[in-house]
This record gives sequence, structure tokens and C-alpha cells, in this order.
Amino acid sequence: MTVWTPVTIGGMKLAHRLVMAPMSRDRSLAGGLPSELNVEYYRQRASMAVIITEGTQPSEDGQGYLLTPGIHTDAHIAGWRKVTDAVHAEGGRIMVQLMHAGRVAHPDNTPHHHTPVAPSTVQPKGVMFTATGPQERPVPGPSPPTRSRLWTTSSAMRRFDGDEIHGGNGYLVHIQGPTRNSCSTYTDSGPRHWPTPTCPTASARAPRSTSPTPPPSTAATTVATTTTPPSPPPRRAEP
Repeated sequence: MTVWTPVTIGGMKLAHRLVMAPMSRDRSLAGGLPSELNVEYYRQRASMAVIITEGTQPSEDGQGYLLTPGIHTDAHIAGWRKVTDAVHAEGGRIMVQLMHAGRVAHPDNTPHHHTPVAPSTVQPKGVMFTATGPQERPVPGPSPPTRSRLWTTSSAMRRFDGDEIHGGNGYLVHIQGPTRNSCSTYTDSGPRHWPTPTCPTASARAPRSTSPTPPPSTAATTVATTTTPPSPPPRRAEP
């Protein structure tokens, strides 16, 4: 058996065992529309047993990065149809990778400029590259995308030979690590360099007062440190 030995995965027969992994290309047009560059890029690689596309957002809320393709409008579906038709014409197979970036996003990178959404308001560390330069990743909103926004993807799936769901990097679907969106003990020193989540509290998100905080009272501190607990009651005399 070699890499050229045919293999069947599920119901898909592959001519050999060389698979193209998903790689973000950032070659789409504004609004996530697949371009002619996308068509030619994947057509040139149709000799792979199967291609897994770059991360593709299934909704407006799902976009995290600049110029990544979407698959949630009729225009997106038409653009991807050109891609799949080109790959199939060369005898290749292609799967789409669905990627909802969740909290790992920035409003400047989305068509509607809304706050990123996530299961909970856990702010990711680091910055997000935007058209105006690196920006701090904001605290996401707690509302996940509605089911109706994701159903638009199902009609486009028929043009692909399969699909893959991106489940890492702190995105909306995260298989392990900080997927639970809780303030755990994950650090940047893990084997996969998981980001350390930060849990903003209500007080942390509220506007801070500009007036200086008065120092603690010295007298109160002295009393607190010198006061001794009351003595136990005297023992009763034995008869």
C-alpha cells in the first residue's frame, strides 16, 4: 500500500491518498464573495484526491478575518458553484470547511459591523488584523447565531462532495480546550498554545470613575488587626 493506493472514505472513492488541507487564502471579494482567483486556485489543485477548502463562514456573524469567503447568500452559493464546477470538470473532489469564528473576530471585518457572538462573554486575548491595522478583540455578545441563518448553507452543500466543521482556535464550535467558554486554567504554554480566556465581570465592563480611590482608613486597619476575640465564659465550679 502506498499514497497512490485508492481508498474509500465513507461513500467517497478516492483515486489516491493525498488530500489538500484547508488553508486560508483571503482572496475573496468584499462581503465574502468567492472570486475568480478562488476558482482558479482550486481548479489548479484538482489533482488531489480531495480538496478541503479554506474556512468559510456560514453567516455574517461567522466572519472573523478579512476577505474570507462566505456561503450564506445566493451570491456566495453562485460563486462557490463556479469553484466546484471547475474542480469537478478536472475530475477532482472538493469539500467545504465551515468556519464560524465566534469570539475570534472584530466588527470591522464583518459586513454588518456587529459585535462578535459567542456562547458567553469571554474576551479572547490578542489582536485581530483589520483593514485599518491590528485591533484588540472585543468582548463578544452572548447570543449565538439563529438557526435560520445557518439553514441557507444547506442548499449549497449539494455542490460539494462533503463538508468539514472547523472546531478549534476558540471559534464558535471548539472541540477541546477553552470551548466551554469558562474561566479555566488554560494558558499560552499548552501544547497547542491555547489562548487564556478572560472573563469580564459586570463591574469590569462598566465605565470606570475618574476620581481617585481613597486610601483605606489607618484607624480601621489598626482596629481590625489588634482586636482579639472575646474570652470564653468561665467554667462552672464543681459542687
